[in-house]
Amino acid sequence: MRAALLGLLLWCAAAAAARAGWLRVGAIELLFLLAPLVVVPLGFELLRKRVSPADRFLTSASVLCPFASVLVATSFLLQPGAGAAAFVTPWMLICGLASLAGLRSALRGGLRSVELACFSVAQLYLVVGGVWLLVSRLGALPMHFSEPIVLLTAVHFHYAGFALPILAGSVGGVLEARSSAGKRIFRWVAAGILAGPALVATGFVVSPLLKLVAVLILALSCVALAGFQIVVLRGLRSRMAKALLGVSAGSVVAGMALAGVYALGDYAARYWLLIPQMARSHGPINGIGFALAGLLAWSLEARSIQGPR
Repeated sequence: MRAALLGLLLWCAAAAAARAGWLRVGAIELLFLLAPLVVVPLGFELLRKRVSPADRFLTSASVLCPFASVLVATSFLLQPGAGAAAFVTPWMLICGLASLAGLRSALRGGLRSVELACFSVAQLYLVVGGVWLLVSRLGALPMHFSEPIVLLTAVHFHYAGFALPILAGSVGGVLEARSSAGKRIFRWVAAGILAGPALVATGFVVSPLLKLVAVLILALSCVALAGFQIVVLRGLRSRMAKALLGVSAGSVVAGMALAGVYALGDYAARYWLLIPQMARSHGPINGIGFALAGLLAWSLEARSIQGPR
């Protein structure tokens, strides 16, 4: 939590400097930087508490994360190339350690419950985001994709691939502890959340129709997750956690509505929303309102449970 708070202060300073014109980074770069500086450290804290506090891979990733995230931020002060890529190499190590932890959890039965499956897959997706960050900082053009698509792919797998399944797993853990009829429905929601990030990325390569279908599946799954967040927040102990989870639920509905409009417009070649507009609207709504608020909510709830009654 301390690392995430310090990262948030650094991110706010970078955002203020960018707005004042002192720092040459755009909305997409700032959206991405929120992930290594704040979102991923919060995710690691939750994973260690909910999955395996003694996992050596995850523990090492958590310890090294603050240092690697600062180096990632530093890389954006440089032009794309070998120098900028060198600064994000430690982040690749973080992502690799987390994915090894996720793989080991999955092999040890981590796919038997919705909660553990979400946590395992989140860690596996993170290394994909790390690879695309490295490609972006190198200035490479894989499969003829150029910026900002390359960096946006890194954004996609850090948020939709890593943060989203952790939020889903946290909800799933509460539902599994209850004799709720909604558990069966939630399993389908979780399936859409786990498959969605990979399907969306595949759609960009395979066909516009698959991309549209994948975005709609992921968007509907996220809206359903928002409903389940509202259901479970009533049972949380921390008032602040309840408020933040409510913010998270409302934000993801708004963010996914924008994603749906963008996907439909892109498929029909109507272009109601363009990438710069999505970066300034959908990005902050999902990154700050949904992911950050949601992870903070579950972190605060975990701390309230550990504290005295």
